[in-house]
Amino acid sequence: MVEEALGEKVELEEEVDVTRQFSPEELAELQERIEQANRELAETQTLQTIDEELIQAQQKEIFRISKTFRIG
Repeated sequence: MVEEALGEKVELEEEVDVTRQFSPEELAELQERIEQANRELAETQTLQTIDEELIQAQQKEIFRISKTFRIG
């Protein structure tokens, strides 16, 4: 499947056991990484919303000023 996606031959040095169970430590690490990624995503989405609100406010102010002074 990897070869199909990449369009090239891929050679693995060792066989990968895809049925292996994660240890409790590995699961805890994965969970922490997931939670951190979710926090970063939430921050990014919050900043994006703030940016969009600022842009809208600036556009309204520009429109208001342009009507007042009849610019354009």
